[in-house]
Amino acid sequence: NGVMQGGRNEAWGANERESLTIFYGAGWELKNYSAKFGVNGKFDTFSDNNTGQLLGWYEQCPLEVLNARVYGGDAVFIDTTHNATTYSFKTGPPSVIDCFGHTAPAGICQVREEEIDSMVDMLDALQLNAPGATLATDGGPAWPEVARVHRQHQIEDTWHNCENGDTKAAVLSNKKNKDRFKELKSKALYQVFSPEELLDDIFTELRSLAGG
Repeated sequence: NGVMQGGRNEAWGANERESLTIFYGAGWELKNYSAKFGVNGKFDTFSDNNTGQLLGWYEQCPLEVLNARVYGGDAVFIDTTHNATTYSFKTGPPSVIDCFGHTAPAGICQVREEEIDSMVDMLDALQLNAPGATLATDGGPAWPEVARVHRQHQIEDTWHNCENGDTKAAVLSNKKNKDRFKELKSKALYQVFSPEELLDDIFTELRSLAGG
C-alpha cells in the first residue's frame, strides 16, 4: 500500500497544490505542436473573475483536435457524468464517429453544472459546434438550447433512449405487452430493417402499447 501511495503521489501529487501544478503542467504540454499530426493540442481553464475558483476546463490531444475537425460536422456524442471528482465537477468526454464507423474521442471537459452557457462555450472551444451536425445527448434540459445556438440537430442518444424505454415498459401491467414493448424498442434502436419494414410502423405499435 505504501508503494502504491507513493506512486500515486508522484503521478498526481500528494496534496491539492501539487496536483494542480501537475494538472496545469500536463495541460500546457498538450498545447505543443505535434509533428506527427501537424496540429497543436488544446488546453484551457475557466475561472471566476472575483474568487479565482476553477469553473471548468477542457483539453484535446492533437489526434482529438483532428477528430473534431474532420468528423465533428457529422455527429457529436456528449453527456456529462455527475460527481466525477471530489469537487463535484461534471465530466464530459465528447466523441465522434470516424470513417470506419467507430467511436473516436474528441477531447474532454469538466464543468460545475450542465447548463447552457458552459456547454456552448465548451463545444465552441473543442470545435464541436458545426452547424447542421447532429448533437446526441441525454435528456438534460440544457441540450436543446445548446443545439439551437449552434444550429445543430439534437437527439437523445441510444443508451438513454434504451433506458427510458425500459422505464416506460416497467409500468405496463400486462407481461406480454411489456415484453413486446422491449422487443420493439430494441429493434428500433439497434437492428437493421428489411426493405419492407417501416420505422413509423414500430413507433405506432409502441405508442399503442404505451396507451397513447
